[in-house]
Amino acid sequence: MDFAYIIKDQFALYFVTFTVNQWLDVFTGKLYSISYLKALNVANAKKNRRYLLG
Repeated sequence: MDFAYIIKDQFALYFVTFTVNQWLDVFTGKLYSISYLKALNVANAKKNRRYLLG
């Protein structure tokens, strides 16, 4: 895909967003959900939360 967005000023601030196609698979796919839960558990452990997800 070719878009017409061109950065004209290299020193200006720009707001850029991205989208994920087929994002539902991130939450329903087994491999993705295991990785997501592991990441949440690590974040919870770092914040000293006592519950674990998964």
